[in-house]
Amino acid sequence: MLDRTSALIQWGRYYTGSGIETGMSFTAAADEYRQRIESGTADTETMNRAAEFLFFSGRVNLLRELEPLMTGNDSPAGPDVFALCAYAWGGTDISRAAELITKATGLYPDDPELSNDFLRFKLIQGTLALPDIDEESELPAGVESFAGLRSSIYLLFYLADNNLLESLPPEIEAAVEALESLASSRTERREALLVKVDYAGMQENEEAETLAMDEALREFPEDFEVVSAAVRLGTRRLSLHRGGDQDRILEYADRLCSLRPWHPEGHSLYGTLMLLMSSEEISSSRKLSPSELLQRGIEAFEQSLAIEVQDQRSWEELFLSLTSLYKLMESPAEIEDIQKRTRDHLELLPEDFRSQADFLAEIGRSLFESGMEEEGDSVVRRAVELAPFDPGVMHASGTVAFLRGLRSDNSHERQELLYAAAHAFRRSWKTEEDPFEKSRYLITLGSVYNELGETEEELEVLTEGLREELPEDEIYLRISELLHQKGDIHGAVKALEEGFRLLPSSADLGIETARCYSRDGRFTEALEIMDDLLKRYPNTPWIWNQAGIIQIEKGNSVFPNSEEQQTAYETAVRAYDQARRMSPEEYTYLGNYGDALRLCGKLAASQKILKKAVELNKSDAFSLNSLGLVYSEKARQEKSKEKQEELILEAERFFYRAAESDPENQIFLINLADLYFDLGFFEDTIDIYQRIIETDEAPWQYYDIIGLCYYNTGHLDEAIHWFSLAMEKEPQAPEVVNSLGLCYFGTGKIDEAIEYFKQASLLDPENPVYLDNIVMAQYNQIGYSADPGDYPRM
Repeated sequence: MLDRTSALIQWGRYYTGSGIETGMSFTAAADEYRQRIESGTADTETMNRAAEFLFFSGRVNLLRELEPLMTGNDSPAGPDVFALCAYAWGGTDISRAAELITKATGLYPDDPELSNDFLRFKLIQGTLALPDIDEESELPAGVESFAGLRSSIYLLFYLADNNLLESLPPEIEAAVEALESLASSRTERREALLVKVDYAGMQENEEAETLAMDEALREFPEDFEVVSAAVRLGTRRLSLHRGGDQDRILEYADRLCSLRPWHPEGHSLYGTLMLLMSSEEISSSRKLSPSELLQRGIEAFEQSLAIEVQDQRSWEELFLSLTSLYKLMESPAEIEDIQKRTRDHLELLPEDFRSQADFLAEIGRSLFESGMEEEGDSVVRRAVELAPFDPGVMHASGTVAFLRGLRSDNSHERQELLYAAAHAFRRSWKTEEDPFEKSRYLITLGSVYNELGETEEELEVLTEGLREELPEDEIYLRISELLHQKGDIHGAVKALEEGFRLLPSSADLGIETARCYSRDGRFTEALEIMDDLLKRYPNTPWIWNQAGIIQIEKGNSVFPNSEEQQTAYETAVRAYDQARRMSPEEYTYLGNYGDALRLCGKLAASQKILKKAVELNKSDAFSLNSLGLVYSEKARQEKSKEKQEELILEAERFFYRAAESDPENQIFLINLADLYFDLGFFEDTIDIYQRIIETDEAPWQYYDIIGLCYYNTGHLDEAIHWFSLAMEKEPQAPEVVNSLGLCYFGTGKIDEAIEYFKQASLLDPENPVYLDNIVMAQYNQIGYSADPGDYPRM
């Protein structure tokens, strides 16, 4: 069904850029093609290359703009130009796309692929017209049959999944519903349910996806295709760290292998699942150990390859499982066993794979990284013999040198090997033409310079990647990080902005750019980015969570207790609520939600949510601290002395638990000290702050608070001592200078007090309190009462 589409997209993924764009940045190449087309000097080959380049480099808007010139009556364009222009229009104007294909079939009537394209776009037109058809009307041609409508829906899925459509058109929901009503057999019913699963997945609606999958499993519990879809769904969610019932997924994987034991796909999926579940990032509550899971996975891949020996992915994941298991082995006998099994499998590799240099390079690199240096080095050397100048092979060779350097105890040898790795990575980067692989090689080159401590060289090569507009967000994120370290905040933001302009679908770049804007107080721009990301990824919890974080930062930046602050906090609550509903087992989302409720003054609801977060992760310092703050606020509001004491004890308990979970962070004890201070427990406040000052480099504010505690208890000499220490750390703090004035005033040293009050007023002339204190002290000096009630008579 998707012969041309599949070929085009696959070709685009490995696009080699062998036209005029070789050696140019993508922007420069696009400008060159534009000039040639607009000037009328583009021949057939250039026209074809232009369409391919603009389409596959993501410049679809420019391709649409140039399309009238490229497909005009006098154009030398071939059939592929018409097809690519039609697909470019397919995301925004399906009628124009159909017109182009119709014209092309007239010009090239013998091209079978154009005929297929013609049928595809007619199907899409019919699919998009479904919502406007009433129950009594006939369905459009092509989509009146189950097979035709299903083909059209999957074509739209395929185009959207490969970014040929900006998003799925809203009309497709009616098409999915219509497909279910057209199903007239058990097979069609099964296919309709699987389309519902895929549609929910395309929309990133996990709840709808789960419901549709459960419905399919209830109706077809022993169907290979349905159970296979369930295993794939569970595996995907685990890989994305979106949770899932591992026991249930494992049950489906076992069932899949038993349904068709002679089918390699079931065993291969099982092996992939075992490899994934063995990862420490997936779960710490599994029943089987990582090594047991990997052993099962290896056996599954061996069964799969015994049935289909030419399955390259199974070979790759088999070796990945072996290397992962090797890292876990401790006894010499176990290590030797894994090495022997690995060597045996290398001997069993089909001859086709033995001659694929890029395949061998990846396998050898993986083996060497795991610690099987002898086996890995041997495989990489074989790859080098086959294709010494292949970029992938040079990259694998560089990886061997890089890892040897990192593992060397000899500093001179280490440096030599790292420079050799840098040379190999640079050559692979410079000779590779696929922009995605080129990006990967550039990132590894940067990592070598980072290991060598040459961050300027790292920044230089990564910046060259920025100029080449390479399509990998990690490049722009790392450039921004390096510029931040240099103190070039403006440059760091510019790097993120440039990356986000080139890769607008990158959530990581978008969020990091928004975070920079937020730190800079540019909340409107930050929230605009987050709104766009949420429209693009409405069912992605971590984006909702980040949107909540920025709203909290906005609320913290405005006037306390203002309407603007309250609005920001309430908006954050709604964002966090979305995140925690999508991932109810993610304790960080619950913690953020609970803390936002606290900021909104909803203490009872906050307490309930935060306790759930702590149940999920008993060492979550953030939620423990937030619970401490909830009880602190309750204690401040409580009138009953007995109940207040109970609330203080609860606050203490949670603050101390938070401090135990994160002993390097002093904020938890500071929050407790603030509670003590507000309630007048000055000795307890002093005790905490003095302990902090003894163990850490403290800011002037800590000395100031100790001084205030002594002042409030009437120990003026001690207060003067601590205020003086605060002033040594920050001579420009008017509140500290004013406090010293108050202390001297209290000890009867009026002249000294007046000098400090004057100094405070000079530092902050807008504050009337300091002027009042000067007046108070001066009138006291000449014998008048310092009672503020006497001021009007004065």
